Amino acid sequence: MKIRNLFLATCLLFLSSCVVKSLHPFYTKETISFDKGFIGNWQDSKKGTWTIVSFKEEILKENPIEKMKSEDLQLYKEFKNSYYIKRDYKDKEVLFIATPFVINNQRYLDFFLLVVKKTSIIY
Repeated sequence: MKIRNLFLATCLLFLSSCVVKSLHPFYTKETISFDKGFIGNWQDSKKGTWTIVSFKEEILKENPIEKMKSEDLQLYKEFKNSYYIKRDYKDKEVLFIATPFVINNQRYLDFFLLVVKKTSIIY
């Protein structure tokens, strides 16, 4: 539970900072298209593993909507149709939020980097 609280605090820290918004964003709310087909475990050509879960389900595991603080609720509303993605490769773990959208019948993911961690243990 402490790890999840730390993750949420880190998300809030990054999301509350100054973010430059594009005049012409990649997608609008109308083009967001959540697809359960992305959810699962994947392996890339470099033997990195990707774990993709629903951001909505991940955040609701620890915080029911009724008990969310206003910052958490804002985060939930903004990314409820997105994915929480963890990539493990060699001794690094990278966490992303990815928002799926469709333009001209083509699917895209807009990745937002959360954190990069070294996962190796030194004996």
